[in-house]
Amino acid sequence: MLMDGFADRARIAALEEVVLGVQGVTGVQSLRARLMGSRVHVDVTVLVPSQMSIVEAHAVADRVEEALIRLSDVREVHVHVEPDVVAQAK
Repeated sequence: MLMDGFADRARIAALEEVVLGVQGVTGVQSLRARLMGSRVHVDVTVLVPSQMSIVEAHAVADRVEEALIRLSDVREVHVHVEPDVVAQAK
């Protein structure tokens, strides 16, 4: 996890917890947060079930973005989606 301008690991963990609470997310591959003035910009790569359709995966990405934007200090969110091939193998 990258924390440009962040000294608070608890805040990064809280952002990750929000992402993991979104239906369809099976994991967080990476999460970067940058402080731009008083606002946070988040770049996150989430894992979704590998058998999920592109349409469903896009909906998950939208839900992740919406969940993070609801936080008062988050201004911009970029969500990347990757298949969770490890979860499928289990």
